[in-house]
Amino acid sequence: MKDNFKRLLSLFLLACTLLGAVSCTGGVAEETTSPTTNAITETPETEALGFKLTAEYKLVRPDESAAEEVKALQLLSRGIESACGIRLPMATDFTRKGAEVVPEKYEILIGATNRADSISASESLTYYDWTYKIVSENVIVICGGSPESTVTAAKSFLKDIFGYEEDEDGNVISKGTAPDLKCGVEFLYNNGYPITSLKLGEREISEYSIVDASKNGKGIEKLVQGISRVCGVNLPVVPISDYKSGPAIFYGCGKSGGGNGEHEYFTNNRYFITESDGNIFIDFKSDSAGEVAAERFIFEYMPLGVSGEYKIELSNAREISGLRVSSGTNGLVPTDWISNEVAPGIVYTEIIYEDKDGAPVRAYAISVKKGSATIQTTMPSDSADKIGTVAKMSNQLSAAVSNGKNVLAGVNADFFDMGGTNVMRGLCIKDGKLISGTGGRPWFGITHEGDAVMGTEDDYATYKDKLTTAVGASHVILKNGATDNLATSTEFSYTRHPRTAAGVTADGTVVLIVVDGRQPSVSNGASLADLAYIMASLGCVDAVNLDGGGSSTFILKNEQGNLVTENSPSGGTLRAVANGLMVVLP
Repeated sequence: MKDNFKRLLSLFLLACTLLGAVSCTGGVAEETTSPTTNAITETPETEALGFKLTAEYKLVRPDESAAEEVKALQLLSRGIESACGIRLPMATDFTRKGAEVVPEKYEILIGATNRADSISASESLTYYDWTYKIVSENVIVICGGSPESTVTAAKSFLKDIFGYEEDEDGNVISKGTAPDLKCGVEFLYNNGYPITSLKLGEREISEYSIVDASKNGKGIEKLVQGISRVCGVNLPVVPISDYKSGPAIFYGCGKSGGGNGEHEYFTNNRYFITESDGNIFIDFKSDSAGEVAAERFIFEYMPLGVSGEYKIELSNAREISGLRVSSGTNGLVPTDWISNEVAPGIVYTEIIYEDKDGAPVRAYAISVKKGSATIQTTMPSDSADKIGTVAKMSNQLSAAVSNGKNVLAGVNADFFDMGGTNVMRGLCIKDGKLISGTGGRPWFGITHEGDAVMGTEDDYATYKDKLTTAVGASHVILKNGATDNLATSTEFSYTRHPRTAAGVTADGTVVLIVVDGRQPSVSNGASLADLAYIMASLGCVDAVNLDGGGSSTFILKNEQGNLVTENSPSGGTLRAVANGLMVVLP
């Protein structure tokens, strides 16, 4: 009797198991999790009823997709066509403002779509995390904590489920096959982050929220993902109307009482990042400037390449400003920025940017606070009588040192008649002596009182008796905090050359800069619009473009007291030039 009972019970349990497998949603999910970095574990598979992909499915991406999300969609399209022999239609998640989100019957959701299943799957993902999940016969979700991670999720989905694989160049390694898909299958990858504790001042970054008054989704996304990329923390975004208290990064909100909205140079495309009592304010007027400001905040405050505990000191006196240049740029984003005080009130900075194609652009700058040094004109033999002759900047600075001047740095200056008279094309004043007139060109100068000024030929009449130093230029690229005369449609403007520029900040600090170019592996040069963007990021409100190309030279005194060329001249060696600007210590 006992044996018969056991057999009946076994048959009954088997029948229940088979009935439970009839529905897709009745199966137990296959789950992949990784509680530690780069560790993927898999629970044993449970039987479930399978189904195959058909041409009824649509590949759905966000309406405003990042380039990587589009890449993931295209990869999935190729892989599914190869493995299953069907080309799935592609669509976006577009929904008219205020309208209800109505999904298609069969969808493969890619990235941060507006579908509920995408939102649910991605809400706990940080930057490098990713997941894919076969929710039901109707919905498959593939997404990451960032667009880049979404591509990784797509690659893994194709390889794990279909056996399809490509190399980095898009060549097919394995064509794949069309398996039965099982509802509930889910893979989740959790990445570890090297920074275990990131503090802004005395508070952990996790204590902060992002307070948003902009309704600029792209800028907010850059903030959230930029912070997540560094430390794996997804900060909550709070509309300003809902903010009550607590440490915050205010985005487009301004300080109480006006904040930077009252700043003299707060033009439409300029942004300011300031600190106050442990809070950070990212202020701007246009959404496009806000996106650039978000990128700058991430660069300045979110350290890459560090591990363990990291603390960023906050100061109520700190102010970072920059400019969003509307056209003619190459999408430069800073990736490395090293600044050192080389003398009291004088800071040397090296900056590495990446353009929109990932190519490097290198810049070298020196910022001189008023009163910390003098800015003087250089000429061959350090003589105002040497008009019509040329010499390398290294020789011009050495001549100044021989004359007893404590030279700290120097850059080339005006355009000149190469191969002809060698005379500078614009204004030149050395030690208060007029060497050549404006020639109808813009100029940069220093008054007898030590103030940096610049302008056009019309402005020269106001300053001609007040200048002790002056050099000619080609364009005023910044004026009163905004871009000016970039002439983006002209070849000289839009071609990426090595560049040299001089500018002045709101507090009167002089900035001299050289941008290397024409060396693909080292630096790819800058358009005039790029140069304006770079000068604005250094705080300049006024700036002019000086002679560039093979003439661009940046020389700095090293710790051993030697004058050394810091930049990489595009011609392979320094060019002899007509004049330059030098920083002379007291």
